Amino acid sequence: MLDRIGEFLSNDFSDHHLPIEVLWTREGYKLKSAKDSDWTIAPFGAGIHYRDVDYFTQKQWPFLAPIFEREFEYVLQQGIPLPLVEKGNAIVSGFSSVSKIKMHHAHVPEQIEHSMAMKKMELESEDQIKYVNKEMTNVTSLRLLDHDHLVKAILACTKGKQALFFFPWAKGGDLYNFLKSNSNEGMAAIIWMLDQMVGLCSALSLLADKGYRHGDLKPANILLFPEKSGSYRLKITDVGLSKLHILATSRRLNGTTAKATTRRYSPPEFDLLFDDDGEPVEDSDDIKLSRKFDVWSLGCVFIEFLIWAKLGRQKYKEFDRSMKRDRRFWDSGREDLDDKVKERIQNLEDAVEDTPGDKVVQQVLELALKQMLLVDSDDRSSASDIHKELESIRDSYSECFQSKDELDLPLGLTTEQDAESDRLQQEQDLSGANDGMDQNEPEPSSTQDEGLNTTAVPSGHTAAMVRIEELMKNLISRHIECMYQAIPYTELLSSCINNF
Repeated sequence: MLDRIGEFLSNDFSDHHLPIEVLWTREGYKLKSAKDSDWTIAPFGAGIHYRDVDYFTQKQWPFLAPIFEREFEYVLQQGIPLPLVEKGNAIVSGFSSVSKIKMHHAHVPEQIEHSMAMKKMELESEDQIKYVNKEMTNVTSLRLLDHDHLVKAILACTKGKQALFFFPWAKGGDLYNFLKSNSNEGMAAIIWMLDQMVGLCSALSLLADKGYRHGDLKPANILLFPEKSGSYRLKITDVGLSKLHILATSRRLNGTTAKATTRRYSPPEFDLLFDDDGEPVEDSDDIKLSRKFDVWSLGCVFIEFLIWAKLGRQKYKEFDRSMKRDRRFWDSGREDLDDKVKERIQNLEDAVEDTPGDKVVQQVLELALKQMLLVDSDDRSSASDIHKELESIRDSYSECFQSKDELDLPLGLTTEQDAESDRLQQEQDLSGANDGMDQNEPEPSSTQDEGLNTTAVPSGHTAAMVRIEELMKNLISRHIECMYQAIPYTELLSSCINNF
């Protein structure tokens, strides 16, 4: 095709005309560019062989990767590739999937992180396309909301029958995997938990004030972003897709091959949205979520958070396993909380002692049971009122918390430290009283990408023990080095102090 460059130039043909579409007829072929809808022989000129035309149209797509600039929403043709240089394995839920991706630096603004989370929705039906197009407006509007505990979408685009949303990549993964993969640390875990609860409730209050509902609040939709202090900040993601969250559970939208979305955290009024066959009773335009729909879901998240913080990771994992197979916090058949939920609530109440940390657990538990997990949505407190209550709890114990040495504990563990923590925890579990857990039951396998599993609050003094062991090894190594190289011991001590 190089010999055609002259004709391209003489016909004013450039990248702006791409992509070129070909229409084959009995008389030959006609061309149409993305810029000009009229059919024409240009830009190739007469006499070009049809095989060259076909070759050009097939090979043009790699040159059309978009450059994402200031706009938020883009519409791409089916064949246009994304400027991805890396793409991790997809995690599938409902008719959507999430992958860690990295975009080429020349295709995104400098201020945007190149590593992102790409949420892809496969739109197999006209209903799905219609719902996504309507919800896209919500996602665009919500970008104007600025809150430290909300994840903002970076950009969105439709590509054929795909809807793509790009978010900042959460290096700490999601709260669900965090609770399963990390041991708590007494007061430090409770203080961090309470701070994050205050922030999450504040974010939910802002959404409610603006008239938005999330519709699918759960630990998997709460992400961990690292902070300079070494801790993590929790942020709510998937904001603005409330109707898609609800409709994703129906057969009509979910399809036969997609994984079903969880209903564990859905409130009692969720049952009114579907008929006996699992289909929405109303058109998507008419689906109205109660103003306090999300308050119930957040109350469920709080219960699981408390199980982890007070009873420990193993008890949380037991509870999680017991809630599989579509069990919900709400048992619609008995019109009461699920038995497994009530059992863990009783465990929490029995474990509470007369300490500041346990008093926080007790007060947050009472808040969840008396103001959030109520059957009638009108009886639930608003997110704003819950936020005020949590702030009051935090403020009442602030002086006590500040005096605790545990506040200085790091919220980051190396892989080796986490493995040591697991080993010690297992030894404690085996030597302790039998709590009814089947020790031979295999752990659920994790298919998460790099970055979806993290380590945070260390168990007991494991982190300190491992750190001291590392420093002692380093001290011995440096001592031998000093002997052979005549390095002053003052330099040795200075080096060790700095490392500590």
